[in-house]
Amino acid sequence: MRSRKAIGWVMALALLALAPQWVRAQQVVQIENKWRKTLIGADGKVLRQMPPGPGANPLATQWFVEPVGNSGLFRLRSALNGLYIDARSGPALVAAAPGAVSAIWAYEPVDGEFGRLRNHGQKHKYLHTQYIPSIVNGGTIQPGWHSAMWRLRALDATPAASPAGALPPPSAPASAAVAPLPPVPAPAPQMAAPMPPPAASVPAPTAPATAAPQTVDLVFQNASNSPLDVFVQENGADPAFAFTVPPMSQAVQKSPVGLVWRLAQGDAWLDAFQAGTEPQQVIRFPQ
Repeated sequence: MRSRKAIGWVMALALLALAPQWVRAQQVVQIENKWRKTLIGADGKVLRQMPPGPGANPLATQWFVEPVGNSGLFRLRSALNGLYIDARSGPALVAAAPGAVSAIWAYEPVDGEFGRLRNHGQKHKYLHTQYIPSIVNGGTIQPGWHSAMWRLRALDATPAASPAGALPPPSAPASAAVAPLPPVPAPAPQMAAPMPPPAASVPAPTAPATAAPQTVDLVFQNASNSPLDVFVQENGADPAFAFTVPPMSQAVQKSPVGLVWRLAQGDAWLDAFQAGTEPQQVIRFPQ
C-alpha cells in the first residue's frame, strides 16, 4: 500500500504537469475575465475589475506569479504594491505570511485558453465576477460560469514603469454613483426634492405585480459624520469590501435580488441588508 507521503508526491507531480508554463517559472501576467473582459487590478487592498488597456497606472493590473515549490500551486503578488491576493477576506490584498495557504492558488484548466483560480486553503472559493461588476468576487461557483474563468497572459519579466507623479487615491467603483445627500430642509421649487425622512426600519420587499427584476438599485445613504464602508456577502462567505460612502453622501449601487450587503464603520459591523425585489431600495445609516 502506498504511503500518504508517496500519494502526496504523485498528486503534486500531477498538478505540476497540468500547470501552465507561467506557473513553473516566476512570470508577470495580466488576468482577464472571460465574461466581463475586465482585468484583475490592485486598488489599495481592494481587488478591482479594471478595463483593459494601460489605464492610469499599468502596474495596477500586473501580477507576479510566485510558484510554491514544485507543487504546481502559486501566489499572486501585485506589481503595484507588493501585496498578495488572499481569500480570507473577500478576496482582498494582504501582506501574506510565506506559509499562509489562503494566499496560495491553483489553476484549473477549462480549455486551451481559460481556466479557474481556486484557493488552496479554502477549496470551495474561486475568483469570479458573477455579482458585483466593480470588484473581484470570491466564493462557490457553478461549473458553466464564464465569470469564474480567467486568462493569464504572460508579459515581459520587468513590469512597466509607473507614470510620473503620485498615484491617485482609490476611487469609488464605477457602478456606485456617489453624490452628496440632498438637503434636509425643503428646497426651493426649482431644486430637486429633499431626501425622505428616515424610516424606523427598512420595509420588507413587496411582491411585484409582474415578474421580479433580476437587478435592483440600492441607495446607500450615509447621514453620519464618518465614512461608511459597504461590503457584499454571497452564499454565506466572508464579507468582501465593495466601496465607501463619504459622510453626508449617498451612493447608488446595482445589486442582484437576494444578495446580502453589510455596513461597517471603523472596526465595528453595523446592519446587514438583503436586496429585495423593489426596483429601488434605500439603506440609510443611522436610521
